[in-house]
Amino acid sequence: GEVQYRTYNVCEPQGRICCYANFYVSQVKLPLFCVGNDPKQRTTSATSGKIATPIGCIPVSDKMSFTPYILRWAIGIAGGIAFLFIVYSGFLIITSGGNVQKISAGKELLTASLMGLFLLIFSVYILKIFLIGTVKNTFAQTVCPAGGQCRNYNTNALCVAAGGTPQFCTGNLGLGNCCIPAAPTSTPTPTPTPITCPSGRNCANTNTTALCIAAGGIARPCAGPPGVSMGNCCMPAAPTSTPTPTRTQNPCPGGGNCTNTNTAALCTAAGGTARACTGPPGVSIGNCCRAPTPTPTPGFCPIGSTCRSYLTPDLCDSAGGTPKICRISSGGMGNCCVPKPSNLVCNSNSTGIRTAIGCFPVISKDAFTKYLLTWGIGIAGGIGFLLIVYGGFMVTTSSGDPKRLSAGKELITASLMGLTLLLFGVYILKLIGVDILGIPGLQ
Repeated sequence: GEVQYRTYNVCEPQGRICCYANFYVSQVKLPLFCVGNDPKQRTTSATSGKIATPIGCIPVSDKMSFTPYILRWAIGIAGGIAFLFIVYSGFLIITSGGNVQKISAGKELLTASLMGLFLLIFSVYILKIFLIGTVKNTFAQTVCPAGGQCRNYNTNALCVAAGGTPQFCTGNLGLGNCCIPAAPTSTPTPTPTPITCPSGRNCANTNTTALCIAAGGIARPCAGPPGVSMGNCCMPAAPTSTPTPTRTQNPCPGGGNCTNTNTAALCTAAGGTARACTGPPGVSIGNCCRAPTPTPTPGFCPIGSTCRSYLTPDLCDSAGGTPKICRISSGGMGNCCVPKPSNLVCNSNSTGIRTAIGCFPVISKDAFTKYLLTWGIGIAGGIGFLLIVYGGFMVTTSSGDPKRLSAGKELITASLMGLTLLLFGVYILKLIGVDILGIPGLQ
């Protein structure tokens, strides 16, 4: 709880003697409100607007939040009741024993329950079409005056505090209950009229008029190109630089490589031709044209190998490959033919065999047996489920035939017993084979 200390002035009826009396007022606050959306965390502050209950946090701040919450719970409860009626109608049909009246009652209850469930599922859309559409049409012409904005507040006091007027309205965000006045439009800043400098001068800014004149400028207000602020000095334009002459290209004939050697004899000894030359753009002038380096023709790796590219032959050898200039399937050239991994091996550590139903583990008998049991139990469970469905179909379509009704019941009973044994088969196998008999290999 919380204890507050308050002081009150108490005077006698005659008004002659005035005294002060102190009172301790006890105010108990219970933590009834949720912290966020967790009903287990509670507080005395009503900031969240949700009351904590055993079924969750109920919003109580306004009707727009409280009503959908109640509707969701009501729809959920009604759907659960409809589902129970469907189960009960199926029970009536199965246990009818050929009684036509009981079968008819079960079918009628099943039909009514399915229709109710269908209407329940689509009730939200029906409500949206017929109710919300009507409300929107009712308030369609209620717009805020003078370009005001329509907003939604929990209380009228919040609307007034925001400077608005409480009233029903419509806007870009849908229905609201408060009209906020439009913000006043600001007066646009006038654009200054540009004053262009004379030809051959650029507009600039200097600290003083003397600095402008000393730099050879004319002191006057001016404006430069679009996007440049106004200045106070028309400065002389900077002289244009002379463009660098383009070098005349003199490539080597036949696609040769242009290089530099100290002497013509060294160029000739290296198999080149001594002459002035130029290489690709950005390469300096040379004095020796050498024959172009032949591009190796890539081949194909043998069957069962793939082409890869490694920095050194040692890396190719460590990968189990053979150094060779080869063609990569995605384009380009490689330098190593590496054997392809087997397509039958799966798992990251190659402990399984790839099959049409998945990766079969073969690393150990335990993993292999576990995989087979998992698939066997799954297939048997699927067959049991199909037999239960078929047994229900036989009972439903028996039309009072005792033989067909009895056969359907026996099939459902046998399928349920088999499915139960299948579900508990692992525990039964462990109890008998491991705990009681101690059969080796089942551990």
